[in-house]
Amino acid sequence: MARTRMLTAGAAAALLLAACAGPAQDQQQEPQAEPEATGSEEAGADADASSEDADEATDTDEATDTDTRDASEGPMPDPERLEDPCAPHEGRDMDSFIDLVAPVQEQVVSGEMELVGCANVFEATVVWHLLDGDGRLLDEGFTTATCGSGCVGEFSDVVPLEEVADEPVAYLQVFSPNMADEGPERLEEVEVMVVIE
Repeated sequence: MARTRMLTAGAAAALLLAACAGPAQDQQQEPQAEPEATGSEEAGADADASSEDADEATDTDEATDTDTRDASEGPMPDPERLEDPCAPHEGRDMDSFIDLVAPVQEQVVSGEMELVGCANVFEATVVWHLLDGDGRLLDEGFTTATCGSGCVGEFSDVVPLEEVADEPVAYLQVFSPNMADEGPERLEEVEVMVVIE
């Protein structure tokens, strides 16, 4: 009887070891599945390479777009603002201001340049000065807005560039003269630098 119990206990132990050995062997076999993981890593590497190729293609497209543009164009005025310079200024009848729509900062110009804007200034008078890079006054003129002294109006003029034809850049100052006895000589002054072509 004692022998039978020992045999039974031995058999149970053997079965237990066999059961435990099975999963252990399975666990030892799992690392052999790594070549498949390597295959997925290769797929990941292929995806990364494809992504890099796509990035390079995008860079090439951007370079092509840049190449097709004329480098001398530079910044340009907003066409919609040129059509209606005072559109953003409705209701500003109590504000004194000058909004210069054209030319814009660093715009490339040659021969002459169009002066366009919106203002609410005394007697609708808008004065412009054209200076060289050293600040010397080379030309001046004035224009009148369609309304002023308490109402908003458009203004435009053509500024000749003969005086600055040999300069690399010029400065356009647009302002309203101060008609009062005190304060600065110029009100609402705006200045932009233009590139002479």
